[in-house]
Amino acid sequence: MASVYAEIAHRQGWLQLDRTLTSAEHCEIRRASETWCRKDRLLSDVVTAFGPPSVFFGGNNPNYPKTLAYATDQRDDTLLCFHLWNSFATDPSS
Repeated sequence: MASVYAEIAHRQGWLQLDRTLTSAEHCEIRRASETWCRKDRLLSDVVTAFGPPSVFFGGNNPNYPKTLAYATDQRDDTLLCFHLWNSFATDPSS
């Protein structure tokens, strides 16, 4: 749900971004994620591959879900979101 509300807020200009992507970065994440997301990933994988998110949803407890959103300052650009859940992770810090 966080990503749905974030998308609406972004389109309305209400979402405050911690990091704004350039159009080139946005296009690259969008292109790369099509095949990259075919495999389960960890939080650290997403941040290593794409850098810090524009918006981070979720607390600091590694055992609870997270959503990382990547955005440009253009309201019409799609918000790119990675939804993470590690309920069965063998290493809770992952």
